[in-house]
Amino acid sequence: MALLESHQGPWMCFGDFNYVLNESEAVGGKKGSPSTNYLKDLMFEVGAIDSGFSGGKYIWAKGKWGNAAIKRRLDREIANIAWRLEYLKATLSHLGAIGSDHTPIVLDTNPQAGFAHRPFRFEVACLRDDRCGSVIDSAWGEEHTGSDFIKLCKKQAATREALKKWN
Repeated sequence: MALLESHQGPWMCFGDFNYVLNESEAVGGKKGSPSTNYLKDLMFEVGAIDSGFSGGKYIWAKGKWGNAAIKRRLDREIANIAWRLEYLKATLSHLGAIGSDHTPIVLDTNPQAGFAHRPFRFEVACLRDDRCGSVIDSAWGEEHTGSDFIKLCKKQAATREALKKWN
């Protein structure tokens, strides 16, 4: 802690802190927190803020993943104001857990422009491929129920999805 207090420049620390900041970061298990929340105390003493995250809220689970598990947000990034001002675009992402009780976290200090959903567009170039016609025929030929309007919408959606998958 003396190191953080003595450092005047921007700093950041991320990883497993083994504490939640409040009850909303915990599901299952014992309710209530110990009388001393060391993470809150540390953050207050060194002037740190939690930088937030994207992805699933809980990054640690005891037991099976699902409704019966004990889940916590134990991994996080804390930083001083100088670091947050230096890295305005920085993001912390919680990824999916694979073979561990913790999910991986990724800190990106310079994320590229966010992914924007591209609407489906049918390209005339697709017609040059002989398989395109059979994909359209197959999808359009599926039986659907409902009014004529509903059937048309369902056929269009099925064709769009089939073309996306084929493409």
